[in-house]
Amino acid sequence: MKPQAPQSIDFEFPPPAGTVVMFRGQRYEMVGTEPYTRKDGSEATLLRWASHCARCADPMEAKTLPVSNWINRRCDECKAPGVRT
Repeated sequence: MKPQAPQSIDFEFPPPAGTVVMFRGQRYEMVGTEPYTRKDGSEATLLRWASHCARCADPMEAKTLPVSNWINRRCDECKAPGVRT
């Protein structure tokens, strides 16, 4: 049986730069972190991922929390919320 790619991103702590994950058939490489302040004022850390747009194949960067059910698959130019790739 073929191993399945994760359907979410779930890290207890931010992974080191260079960590690679496959999410829904798309490769993402962790390139860094940045601080983030939520609407409620609490602090969080965003993970920055390098990938290529699923539509135009241009390089792109996506950001997620360490625990997330989704990660952007398209660049800002190609984004189409609600439309599956």
